[in-house]
Amino acid sequence: MAHIQKVLKDALDIQPGEVAATQDYKDETDIALDEAKNAIKKVMEGAPEIELSPQNTHIRKLQHELVEQYNLKSISIGDEPNRRLKVMRK
Repeated sequence: MAHIQKVLKDALDIQPGEVAATQDYKDETDIALDEAKNAIKKVMEGAPEIELSPQNTHIRKLQHELVEQYNLKSISIGDEPNRRLKVMRK
């Protein structure tokens, strides 16, 4: 990601002072993974289960992998385009 940002800054001739406006940018994947992290935290603190916002197949796969890293369980529920994860204890 850092390499891509550097290439874009160079290509767009963005100067160091102009970068501040772009530093807080998060793409849909970052936002979805942050949502998964928040759900993981809540489940680890005692919530029985948390449903996430609908995501595409690729992002759901990343969310499943993240949940597994915390030794929790996730399942996909719903139908496209509203398919989403439910995070819970194993």
